[in-house]
Amino acid sequence: MADIRSATANWFSFGWLAPTVALANAVVLIAVIRYLNPSTLSFLTDEIDRLSAFITLALVVSLFGNIVRLWFSPSWFVSLADVLATLAGLAATVRLFQIFPFSFDDGPIPWTVVLRVLLIAAMVGAVFGVVLSTGRLLSIWRAAEQMAGLSKRVTDKVQGPLDKVTEMSYEVTVRSIVTFIGRQVVLITLAILAYFGVRGVTESSFIEAHKNAARVLRLEKLMGIDIELELQGLIADHDWAVTLANWIYIWGHWPVVIATLTWLAVRHRPDFYELRNALFISGGIGLLIFVLFAVAPPRLFAAEYMDTVTMRSESYRVLQPPGLVNKYAAVPSLHFGWNLLVGVIWAKRSKHTFTHVAAIVMPMAMAFAVVATANHWVFDIIIGGLVALSGLSVERFRRNRQAGPDVTDGAEDETEFAERSKPLDCRRRSGVGERVAHAGSRRVAGEPEAGDQQGDRGGDRPRHQVDERKRVAVPPT
Repeated sequence: MADIRSATANWFSFGWLAPTVALANAVVLIAVIRYLNPSTLSFLTDEIDRLSAFITLALVVSLFGNIVRLWFSPSWFVSLADVLATLAGLAATVRLFQIFPFSFDDGPIPWTVVLRVLLIAAMVGAVFGVVLSTGRLLSIWRAAEQMAGLSKRVTDKVQGPLDKVTEMSYEVTVRSIVTFIGRQVVLITLAILAYFGVRGVTESSFIEAHKNAARVLRLEKLMGIDIELELQGLIADHDWAVTLANWIYIWGHWPVVIATLTWLAVRHRPDFYELRNALFISGGIGLLIFVLFAVAPPRLFAAEYMDTVTMRSESYRVLQPPGLVNKYAAVPSLHFGWNLLVGVIWAKRSKHTFTHVAAIVMPMAMAFAVVATANHWVFDIIIGGLVALSGLSVERFRRNRQAGPDVTDGAEDETEFAERSKPLDCRRRSGVGERVAHAGSRRVAGEPEAGDQQGDRGGDRPRHQVDERKRVAVPPT
């Protein structure tokens, strides 16, 4: 029993809960999309189609929260993710109870009654879960406000020295600024040249790109995630919705990425390097995929997909001139992947609730926009997120490897070795080491040490010298 408790504690302490739940959510999501239909399960009715969106939303919210929790898991975010996931699950359960898309044959077990009772119990449990998670979230925020007040009072007392330290820490020379900017310009130039090289390779891949797009669409239909036309149908009849999706796609990507990099370069330089390198690594992976697997986006694949950006917006030509864009670079969606990386950095560095919420909403809005504007398939978003997170993981692994072992431990080991390497008299004079210092204090008081009955008087050689490493008495020669 003790082993079971120990294993459970380790499972939680090493952070394995979030990836386990995320994996379970992904498996359930795929199973729901693939098998939740009357043709697979005979006791379901056609009404189940009215519930697919609610069930999928609940699973996606939980999956997204657990994935983000792998890199960003403060207590307030865990509570907020629990509240959102429980609310989404509660909405799906209530809708399931209302529609009840089940048809059971008469038998000894009244499955209809049993299932309704279970749904009611699930709704009650979800309500309690929402109340508890909300209470925990409010208590965390209240404690944070109290700590902020205490911190402000302490900071006010030492504001003068802190201001001087802050001023010194941000003081840089003109040469260092020019060098830093020059390095970034060189790296960006190399990245642009690599992009245009790949664009030249894939520009003539019209036939292969359309074949690959057909393969992607078949895979989506097999998984049940071919919802591009449905998402476009949500905004097609509303000009404001089309304009909003276009603006998110156009102005919610490069301006957001550049502004975030600028902010990090000025205020949080280590995070700037982390985000920059993650962008370059994931971009390199993306370029390789563009070459090996060129895919046409929906807007170029079939006429039924409406190219809303080209038809109803002219501003895209400023940030993404058509003559400079790789038309067959649908997989992966770096629009979504890079916005996801920016969201991770926002969540890591921001101290305001609004920015924390924006860090979650921003990549989700981009995921909707790239599909609703027919610029990417749903499959592209999945691959884009995986590629971006892979780039971030590689960068963090590289930084951890460069950091090496704890320098503090090494310093302590070297100090101990140096101290043991000194002659005995030097160690007594240095006073380092509890046992040696204690021995020295006894000598000052005139008390002889064990193994040194004659003491250390008037330069007389002690009768015994103690080898500290071997801890044995060595007789005098």
